[in-house]
Amino acid sequence: MILSRGNTTYYYVVAPLGKIQTVYDGDVINTVDKWKTLPESGLNADGTPVTDKLVTMPSSNDIMNPRYAGLEYKTGYGTYRAGTARISLDGLSADTEYIAYFVLKGEAQDSYSGVYAFRFKTEVVTRPVLTITLMNPSAMIQSDREADVNYMLMVAGKEGEPFNEKLGNYLDQDAVTEYSNYWNQNWENLTLLEAMRQSVRTGNRDIGSVFDFFADSVAKDKVTNAVLYSSTTGTTIAANGSVSLTKSNNLTFTNDFTKNMTVGTSYWIVAVGKSPLGSGYAFRSNSYLSAVDGQHPMVTSLTTETRETKCLRVS
Repeated sequence: MILSRGNTTYYYVVAPLGKIQTVYDGDVINTVDKWKTLPESGLNADGTPVTDKLVTMPSSNDIMNPRYAGLEYKTGYGTYRAGTARISLDGLSADTEYIAYFVLKGEAQDSYSGVYAFRFKTEVVTRPVLTITLMNPSAMIQSDREADVNYMLMVAGKEGEPFNEKLGNYLDQDAVTEYSNYWNQNWENLTLLEAMRQSVRTGNRDIGSVFDFFADSVAKDKVTNAVLYSSTTGTTIAANGSVSLTKSNNLTFTNDFTKNMTVGTSYWIVAVGKSPLGSGYAFRSNSYLSAVDGQHPMVTSLTTETRETKCLRVS
């Protein structure tokens, strides 16, 4: 936000369309079509500066002294000095039309503007793309964006339902049609665990697992419940946990599973994660993780043998 002069206090309220009764240029703004008549920036469509004279509801006092209750309302104020003032808002809903209301106040006590109203829409939240890299006895879970992730370590060969079921029993036929350029008929025979390990690629870029793209909602719910709540039959679970992948940890979590594994036994690891903004779940697995034997070799037995050597003397 850039203002005409410094030493200005700005007050703001941000809310989804329809939450605050709004009248702009004589029209009630209560539909998306009406919302589109609001400016998106400091200039109107014809290039003229926006004015604070067109909003008659809400009032300046409603914005300066807001009484709106609920997490969907974002309110605050700040002081503009010079340059650009940035306002960061957390907890907005995805794919939603919003209205941002502003009132500007000068240095004099009664020097404040009318209400400015601007429109903006949040983006659709995209599910993350997870990857798992094995570095025995550690596994590294990564995401291409912030994600809340749950993971499970299980003994290979003792994967019960739903992990050992076939993808062909849970195919999303609409997805097979929509993404036919990616679909491989042989993937029907993959188990759900194997489908989570197999990548779908565009060029060299990994865009998700086969399970992400082609499993139906029933399979996704089953796997999600299995990983989050251990709701699985016949699976030997060695470890589970959760982690938030954020910019502060470089969207990466690495864990040494030595204490959870037995030397000589192989393991699968599966991760389920979604955006903290509310996307669908992403799924990924990898195998085989194994423990490294940290002890040096030891002698367990020793057998000695003495042979009698005879020489033949020729004269």
